Amino acid sequence: MSVYVVSYELRAPEWEYQGLYDRLTSLNAVRLLDSVWIVKYPNGSGVIRDDLRREIRANDGLVVAALCGDAAWCNLKGTRGQTFRSWLEGK
Repeated sequence: MSVYVVSYELRAPEWEYQGLYDRLTSLNAVRLLDSVWIVKYPNGSGVIRDDLRREIRANDGLVVAALCGDAAWCNLKGTRGQTFRSWLEGK
């Protein structure tokens, strides 16, 4: 299973984006920053993009990229209170 970074730019503040947040949560994604999530997923980035695209407006920005190789971070907390490292390691 691969790990993906999901980042978005929501350009319609009056729009209700709860569906996007609910969908990411249902995928067991962890929110790292306001508009950056990380998710483990068995299929490719295009599948995730197409799934999440249903929850945003046509002019919103969305990036899904595989996380591989080197990475560094500081002070990131998961949405469930776990650290990013513990989530990534499956603890």
